[in-house]
Amino acid sequence: MDIPLYLGLALALLVTLQLAMAIAGMLRRQWREEALFRLKRQKLTAELASSATQGGRESLASRTIPHGDMIDAKDSRSPISAAASTWEGWRTFRVTKLVRETADTQSVYFVPEDGRALPRFLPGQYLTLSLRMPGETRPVIRCYSLSHAPGEDHYRCTVKEVPPPAAQPELPFGKASRHLNRRLAEGELIDLKAPHGNFTLDVTQKTPVVLIGAGIGVTPLFSMLQAVAASGNTRQMLAFLQFRSGEQHPLKSELAALARQHQNIQLVTVYSAPNTGDVTGRDYDLRGRLSLEVIKKCLRGNDYEYYICGPGPFMELMVAGVEGWDVSANKIHFEAFGPASVKRVGHHSVASPECPQDIQNGAPRSECLLSEVRFDLSGVTAPWTRQVESLLELAEAHHIPAESGCRAGNCGTCALPIKSGKVAYSTLPGSLPPAGACLPCICVPDGPLVLQA
Repeated sequence: MDIPLYLGLALALLVTLQLAMAIAGMLRRQWREEALFRLKRQKLTAELASSATQGGRESLASRTIPHGDMIDAKDSRSPISAAASTWEGWRTFRVTKLVRETADTQSVYFVPEDGRALPRFLPGQYLTLSLRMPGETRPVIRCYSLSHAPGEDHYRCTVKEVPPPAAQPELPFGKASRHLNRRLAEGELIDLKAPHGNFTLDVTQKTPVVLIGAGIGVTPLFSMLQAVAASGNTRQMLAFLQFRSGEQHPLKSELAALARQHQNIQLVTVYSAPNTGDVTGRDYDLRGRLSLEVIKKCLRGNDYEYYICGPGPFMELMVAGVEGWDVSANKIHFEAFGPASVKRVGHHSVASPECPQDIQNGAPRSECLLSEVRFDLSGVTAPWTRQVESLLELAEAHHIPAESGCRAGNCGTCALPIKSGKVAYSTLPGSLPPAGACLPCICVPDGPLVLQA
């Protein structure tokens, strides 16, 4: 008669035991994560203190200009040294771990195959990858932001699979991002260039910071947040982040942990189309589109530095809006993903990649006149009009063979020698072209021009 009762008690005891074991396991994981975080923080603090003693960090940060900014002719700072390579050319790395962040986003962990230590990078910088892919006759070159704080024994990039434009669904997915999300396997070897980029945050400063990001644009911003947290700096960090829903929210748990563990870090998360399982106050704060009005309501005063990263249309809106608040231009830093560029109010490009010193010193340029561009090796002379965004687009329009990678001035793949004439950059190069050459993906002619192509 009592057998059902005993079975019920035994089942209840088993369930209770399993629950207790699960809770104990969760507590052990949390303890390990917090202990590891404290260790990393102590390590980074010690390294920063050592760097500050030597004076290198301060001098480096004082010369930094954001990667996405138009070059101001009045700005005499030298950003190129901030992006100086710590190893020359390519270095072989092994993929040691792949972590699925969302259905279309994956984090890739790289460890150097030669076993030598990794140089530190500045939070916000990117890696250049050389990918050998099936069906490609040559490596595909792409740049991806580092998505963690400096000081680790590995590098990590978090890559979103780029879909075709909504208006052109017949076009293919981004081949490099799809490869990294769908075909890459742990253990594979990939060649990398050293970290580069001028869209960086100085963790030693105390000025309050506003981070504004959308989609995968969160990756360099997360690196900045994590670096500030690990350094022990208590400067105020307000991050306004836009995603479609919880299913398209990469690094979600890591972002939440930073905000939970550090009072100086505040997140405002906006979902444009939350799923039924997304809960306001737990997964996100606001529904709709991130607006300038929402951001401004959360700010106290105007003494902030702004770091903005995301797709082109988002960037155009946010950068122009912040500039309209009478914020000093040197406090607005941004990086548009892909070939997108952002036009700055009241700023001008600088001329002359013939001499890297001209780029560093911000030499003034004349207005870009309508002119002809001669592609010497191809025997083609093409008229230049302002409707063409770049010299690379001009070459492609005339079927002139021209290699390209990031199309944003970061990887250097498209570099072409200049035989005569000058060019003007619309965006500061992430890495300098060779002497006497230009990066046609981000420059236009400044008068008659002859390129060796």
